[in-house]
Amino acid sequence: MDTPLLVGYIDALRKRSTGMAPRTLSSTWRQFEKLARVATQVDPPSARVLDELDELSVKANRSKVVDALQTLFVLDHTGGDGIRVRFVGGRQGVEQSEATRYDAVEKVILVNPVGVVRFIDECGECVEQLKTREARESFWRYRLCAYQAELSKLPGQMILFLTLLRQVADITDVTKSDRRGSNGGAVEPAEDKPYMMLLWALKQLEAVLREVKGINLRADYHVLWYESDWVTGRR
Repeated sequence: MDTPLLVGYIDALRKRSTGMAPRTLSSTWRQFEKLARVATQVDPPSARVLDELDELSVKANRSKVVDALQTLFVLDHTGGDGIRVRFVGGRQGVEQSEATRYDAVEKVILVNPVGVVRFIDECGECVEQLKTREARESFWRYRLCAYQAELSKLPGQMILFLTLLRQVADITDVTKSDRRGSNGGAVEPAEDKPYMMLLWALKQLEAVLREVKGINLRADYHVLWYESDWVTGRR
């Protein structure tokens, strides 16, 4: 992420910070994650848990939480296209498998806390999957799983940010040039796109956290990943 983009992020965050305690986003996500975790452990989830997720989604969507997510992770990448961020409730979230979904008609990114928790679990499961023979049958699948295993070291809120940025990458197709071969030829196989979107998302998250909070994401959470070691044909 270049300097102008980072300056834009920080200026926008400062303008919107009035009346929003620094911990509001963190505390809201902790509530979401706790309820979503319960919702994934019982099939079907209880009506009480779904109702609480619905209620929390309504409250979050009326608060500055969604404004902060939009400002930090969406606004500059989408060219000021007016794309909003909204949380979806429990019943809708349980029915959908994705962590995020883009409604092009309404121009809104729908964040599904239940889907984010499922993605957190998927990353954790990759740690064991890497040990299986099946995991090595496809370079693309193995690299993605190895990367997600590293991402499993991150706390839930960071995964929330990553999934939001991944959706932005998909909307804007920012990874298209990165998916070209070294000779500038055809775009690499479609299997490569999920990895490239997550890779781009982590780089953007690193830049934002470094500027806004002074956090070195990879060092603080011991994320060990060197993209050059995972170029097609080297593994």
